[in-house]
Amino acid sequence: MFKKMAGVTLAMLIATSAVAVPAYADSFTYVKGTSGHGRTLTLWKNNKNGLVHANLRGALYGDKLTIGSCCPPLVNYQEVVSTGQSELNTREYNNWDPTINGILINGKTIHR
Repeated sequence: MFKKMAGVTLAMLIATSAVAVPAYADSFTYVKGTSGHGRTLTLWKNNKNGLVHANLRGALYGDKLTIGSCCPPLVNYQEVVSTGQSELNTREYNNWDPTINGILINGKTIHR
C-alpha cells in the first residue's frame, strides 16, 4: 500500500514539474546560421528584449566562438573558448547583424 501511494505521489510530482514553465523564460528567434566541420553556428534574437547572441553547438576543447561588428573597422565584442563544453554562448548585444565566427581547434573557421 505504501509503495503504491509513494508511486502515485512521485508520478504527480513528475507530471507537475514537467508542465511548469518559468514565467521569466525568454523565447528566441533564429536570425542566421551555418554549419560545417561537425559544428553549428547560430545567431539568436531574444524576443523579449530584442538583443542577439551567438551560439556554437558541437564545440570541441579549444574551439572559439566570437561575435563582432558587421562593418569595418571590425571589432570583436566577445570571444568564448571551450574548456570542454560542447555548446558555447556569448552574452547578448544590441546589434541586429553582427558577424559570428567559429574558430575551430583544427584551424578551420565557420563564418556567418
